[in-house]
Amino acid sequence: MVDNLGDQVLFVGDSSSMSSSPSSFNGCKANCVYFTDDYKKGFIGGASTLYDILIGVALYLIATTIF
Repeated sequence: MVDNLGDQVLFVGDSSSMSSSPSSFNGCKANCVYFTDDYKKGFIGGASTLYDILIGVALYLIATTIF
């Protein structure tokens, strides 16, 4: 199990996954995993759930385009 991403953000989607520095994506939080749904419009090409590893909380993000 991953318990720390440090100063990275991880995007996990149906068609692809990637990690990056959060400064590359305005509004993204470090040490978090963003699960994307490529079939719904909105955040990063689809609906998204943010999982904050540090505090262990998942938040559903609704139709917010950040880039």
